[in-house]
Amino acid sequence: MQRKATPDYHNFRSKLRRQVIPDASSETQHCNENTAGPSNASHPATAEKPYDVIEVGDTEVDQVDDDQYNLSDAKYIETDSSDEDISPYRNYLESNASFREKLRYWAHSFSIPHSALNVLLFILNNNQVSQLPKDSRTILQTNRTPVQTVAIGTGQFWYNGIKKCLMQHFRNTVPRVDNISLNVSIYRLPLHRSSSSQFWPILINIHEMPEVPVLKVAIFSGTSKPDDLELYLRPFVSELNELQDHGITLNRKRLKVRIRVVIAVW
Repeated sequence: MQRKATPDYHNFRSKLRRQVIPDASSETQHCNENTAGPSNASHPATAEKPYDVIEVGDTEVDQVDDDQYNLSDAKYIETDSSDEDISPYRNYLESNASFREKLRYWAHSFSIPHSALNVLLFILNNNQVSQLPKDSRTILQTNRTPVQTVAIGTGQFWYNGIKKCLMQHFRNTVPRVDNISLNVSIYRLPLHRSSSSQFWPILINIHEMPEVPVLKVAIFSGTSKPDDLELYLRPFVSELNELQDHGITLNRKRLKVRIRVVIAVW
């Protein structure tokens, strides 16, 4: 848990920085004056480490008066605040999924751009971390087949499906629960300020598993809301009724499915 720093801590940190991290400008001047050789050059200025607590001896600085202690005894210690960031994703990251699957999960969860993922794959492959593809589309399993859409009024409608979304996400991992409750969201998503183009997605997430990213069941694209609600909602409602009646098998585990809430901004 990250500790709240006191004023004494900030004063101490300033004093410590002045002693162990010289000012960059004075450091540069000192280096220019001593150009005879490496032995006369001073050490380069070092950026302050982004740690939250400084420890002197056996005592943490943010709890004591810094004037009692010798600054030469000071050292930085890390806090465990990163655990809070990992917590929602820990179950999957500690599962038996492969390194490639966990990398794909990370990229999807944080919406990592393809260009950034390509650079990461290049670094990992060059350092022989693991046998990974060179292209982000391979590891993300991007579907390269043409998207099938149907016309609804003046717009186009793409239906991916609840079952397909769930089976694709859990294809290499077993759900940790026996029952899933779906939160459904339907709302308008404007695409540009200068035009009326908009999406009307149907999204779901699993209430019992917040680490699972939001899944895209369907998307309507047009210049206004869908003209025909029957055509827009019928595939979703029919599949949802079937799943509630018969459940779903995900990676050889049978689960019951129910609706928890529907949030629609129409």
